[in-house]
Amino acid sequence: VSGCGVAALARCQRSDIERAAAALESAERPRIHVFIASSDLHLEHKLRIGREQAL
Repeated sequence: VSGCGVAALARCQRSDIERAAAALESAERPRIHVFIASSDLHLEHKLRIGREQAL
């Protein structure tokens, strides 16, 4: 399909972003959406960072 943008969703980790970029290599208009889990539980227990650091 020509003229369309193709997007990938990646976590804020270098390996995820690089994998998304590789998947979009042949796209005419690639874009990567990057996200971080933002619940207090994820930030505190899984990512071990504070809300200010996540922003």
